[in-house]
Amino acid sequence: MLSTNKLTQKSIEAVERAQNMAVEYQNMNIDQQHLLYSLLDDEEGLIPQLMKKMEVDSNALKSAAGQSVSALSKVTGSGREPDKVYISQELDKALTAA
Repeated sequence: MLSTNKLTQKSIEAVERAQNMAVEYQNMNIDQQHLLYSLLDDEEGLIPQLMKKMEVDSNALKSAAGQSVSALSKVTGSGREPDKVYISQELDKALTAA
């Protein structure tokens, strides 16, 4: 399980934004797409600056990440606890590796 004491403040904020996005889109898990969108959406953050230096269109990448989030399955009804989401295994592995 993800230990937030190993993350920087900016990383924690990115995960929180990803969580808010998962709740907004009614996703059960926070996935890599949520975090990617969150990182790209922080215009003052490191990731958009890196994308610019690499001459990558971060807006197009952010749009693709948003479309990917929109395509994720949604959970509604009595089986869903409001505002409760989990970190997917894939995202947990990526964050642990990072």
